[in-house]
Amino acid sequence: MQKLSTLSLFLILVFCSTSVIGQSSYWVTTDAGKQMEVFPANTKSNLPLKSGSAISSSPSSLTTLFASDNSYAGNMFDVEVVGSSSILINAFDLNIAPDLSSTCTIRVYYREGTYVGHANSPADWTLASEITGVVPQGTNLTTHVSTDDILLEAGNTYGFYITITDYPSASMRYTNGSNIYSNEDIKITTGIGKGDPDFSGSNFDPRTWNGTIYYSTTTTVPVSMWTVVALFLIITTTLVYRSRRKKLA
Repeated sequence: MQKLSTLSLFLILVFCSTSVIGQSSYWVTTDAGKQMEVFPANTKSNLPLKSGSAISSSPSSLTTLFASDNSYAGNMFDVEVVGSSSILINAFDLNIAPDLSSTCTIRVYYREGTYVGHANSPADWTLASEITGVVPQGTNLTTHVSTDDILLEAGNTYGFYITITDYPSASMRYTNGSNIYSNEDIKITTGIGKGDPDFSGSNFDPRTWNGTIYYSTTTTVPVSMWTVVALFLIITTTLVYRSRRKKLA
């Protein structure tokens, strides 16, 4: 029985663990009608991720840019998992500057499928995380936020909406135009700017989200595999139980 317990524990554990760029500043008028001094820069950090619940690879990241020329309450963009493995997102770098307060609250929404056609429909989105007490680091600098784990399955596209709920206490900085950024795991397609955090207000198209996605590639156990494991344990336990009964008879 001890051998069986050891084997069962082993199987459960195996399957369950399944350059800084600078130039002279210039002034622009934002989507919100405010004047903003722009200091183009690109600063990329490599901060640790929270541990995931699936089998994960080493932490990876993908950055769009940190060279804003516009701002408002938030951004929508798409993330496509182009690699063969699913990914687990649990942190972002954002481009945020304080306006009326030294802290702000960030919400991260996502949905299966593109954001296009759903920009003003809150019922089409899932709230992944609400992060309070975020301290904006300033225009074109990285403001790091850790989120609850967000699992994106291989081969699928997901829409994201990252917004400052108490805008205009702070502004989400972004860049005019639409761009695509990719690596071997994911592809980010931008995107729009949002005038209000509650899905209402104007949509400014196209706009490029400034930020970094931190993630790990993951291996998820399919339902069919769990079925095989469960059946194996049940059959093995039954056989051992019957063998012991025969010996006692």
